[in-house]
Amino acid sequence: MSTFNKDVFMENIANRLNIEKVEKSVKYKFFRSDLDFSLNFLLTQKKERLGVHIIYQFTTGTSSNKIPYFLNKFEQMHHPVLLIYVEDRIRHGERASHEMINMVITNKYGCYIDYDNDEQKIRQGEEILLAKIEYLLKI
Repeated sequence: MSTFNKDVFMENIANRLNIEKVEKSVKYKFFRSDLDFSLNFLLTQKKERLGVHIIYQFTTGTSSNKIPYFLNKFEQMHHPVLLIYVEDRIRHGERASHEMINMVITNKYGCYIDYDNDEQKIRQGEEILLAKIEYLLKI
């Protein structure tokens, strides 16, 4: 089994949408340094900016803490930040509870992806992800 590669994942999405600029590991600074946060990516299209943070669950761990924390954190930022939650449901089963998946799906700044980690491709959720990025970047 290969390891999930956030850079390749985001590069494929950015290429599909012809995103002008993709920055990696962007520090988001708040008024207090203890609140600063490092985003996985910052997408820029014309004058619009969209932060993207990807969490993935291919092993054990708790999404019930991660998902609400990130969605709450991103509400405090001055430009939109999209949380992409990725899991391989076929190989590993559901890692997040239905409640957490619903929280991501129903939040306009959240997106759920079922990802085939062996084939390195999206099984479910790609069209919604592309539509949300297009909407938030005003493409």
